[in-house]
Amino acid sequence: MTYTLGGSSLGTVTKEDSTKDAQLFQMPMPLSDSTQAIMLDLFGVSRTISISGVYTTADGTISTFITWLDGLVNGTQSSIVYHSDKSGANYNVLIMNARWSSEEGAVSKVNYDITLVEGAT
Repeated sequence: MTYTLGGSSLGTVTKEDSTKDAQLFQMPMPLSDSTQAIMLDLFGVSRTISISGVYTTADGTISTFITWLDGLVNGTQSSIVYHSDKSGANYNVLIMNARWSSEEGAVSKVNYDITLVEGAT
């Protein structure tokens, strides 16, 4: 499967988690059952997508991917396109956070986690 962020490959995505939240306003009524609660869809909907993966390069220049990943969270973001092969959809997203880790001796491999929020700027 192919997963991309801003047109760049994310390597091997090992986990993708998408949460779409209606953020409903809920007001239970005193001395009443839940069937009498007031429910309002006032706040709109948000989607958070969490991605975990492994990026591997054959030539040992993993620092290029790390620099790109670190640069995604830069304080002046505009929305970019995340493509998920699992859902077959493109999402306009901003990056909430990005984390990478490496293991000793694995000069051509890095593990990463990215949290995306769907929306536009």
